[in-house]
Amino acid sequence: MVVSREIRFFPDWGHRWPLWGDLLHEEMALGPADLSLSTELTADLRAWWDFWDEHLDPDPLPPRAPGWDTDRNRRIWLLAGEELARRLRSEFGERLTLLPSFQSYG
Repeated sequence: MVVSREIRFFPDWGHRWPLWGDLLHEEMALGPADLSLSTELTADLRAWWDFWDEHLDPDPLPPRAPGWDTDRNRRIWLLAGEELARRLRSEFGERLTLLPSFQSYG
């Protein structure tokens, strides 16, 4: 059971779920089971993270600059993130607050 009341939503390398609790409750890296998310939302979160991992390169070889492989993929990912945030809020209801911060990757 998650004690954190605020759940942050952003991807990060090293944790394949974009869900984070807080240090105070030692719940930094959360997974869908920790939050009792639906099977469909769980699959869509994984696909969203995988898309980000495949299309955003933080450390390319020169002369390429860090960033998205195409602007189209960046826009697709951001729009999908907004929809996932809406769905997460719906599944959380009143019990948790979602703090999305994935936009900084766009």
